[in-house]
Amino acid sequence: MACRPAALRAGARGSGYLLANHYSLVTVLSAQSVITTVAGNGRVLRGEGGPASLAALGELQGEEHWAMVVYFAFMDVKQVIEDFQDYLAPKLDTYEQAIYLYLFRHSRLQGKDEIVTGFVSARLRMAFGVGEKGKPMSKNTCYEKLQSLESKGCINIVDKERDGTGIRLLLPSEISGLIPQEQPIQELTLDELDFFNVPENRPAILRREGNKCFYCFRALNSNNYVIEHVTSRPEGNNTYRNVVAACRDCNNRKGNISADEFLRGLYRRGYLSATDFEARSDALTQLRSGDLKPSFP
Repeated sequence: MACRPAALRAGARGSGYLLANHYSLVTVLSAQSVITTVAGNGRVLRGEGGPASLAALGELQGEEHWAMVVYFAFMDVKQVIEDFQDYLAPKLDTYEQAIYLYLFRHSRLQGKDEIVTGFVSARLRMAFGVGEKGKPMSKNTCYEKLQSLESKGCINIVDKERDGTGIRLLLPSEISGLIPQEQPIQELTLDELDFFNVPENRPAILRREGNKCFYCFRALNSNNYVIEHVTSRPEGNNTYRNVVAACRDCNNRKGNISADEFLRGLYRRGYLSATDFEARSDALTQLRSGDLKPSFP
């Protein structure tokens, strides 16, 4: 059954749009063009005890009705409580927490941006037991804590009227700098990758060497190779320009001597032919200049 939208309103924080129609449905049109019913069942009837999407709303009339729908459709109360406990509560004292939660209960939880509260009487309904001998906080303390909550960015004191103080409460997610922002993961360049301490990077060095010891050409596999520093630490680093795959014998023999000296020793002792020695010396030069780049599957 087609139904004509009666109203179109922007959702909170760009979440999407709310549409109300004459068949008592409230739906969300997300930025991805997905329509979801959040309240109403299309019938102007009364009922309780079920999901909002199965409830009968009747006609939505007036800004107050819209405010309630917008807040409950878009405000994640569970997330608000988690953000309060994890990030805001540790920055507030007991009195400040009591006032903040009271204001949240009577403003944002009711779909109201601002409320006027008479704190002379309201303080009597806040956090019994935190004052002296179980008394509620004093009037002066209450007003001091309102000022400190404003200085911490938790509330805005809008106005002072005969009936009380006009307050606008900010949710934890609306308080600047309170919740740490996830930092985007920066992709490392090849020159920044650690091929010694990061196990998943090591096989790339073994593949680069063709599954042979960089120094003596002994056959290697995933069980018998080690990652060897050409220039020993701390002078040498863990980049692909300074590490090679080697057999354990070469790793133990080389120790802290230079790679050039170690290759000459292998040649003198007959482990390398003149051709092999020249090829290994050229490979060492290429390694240091960054020409022997490992590849990833």
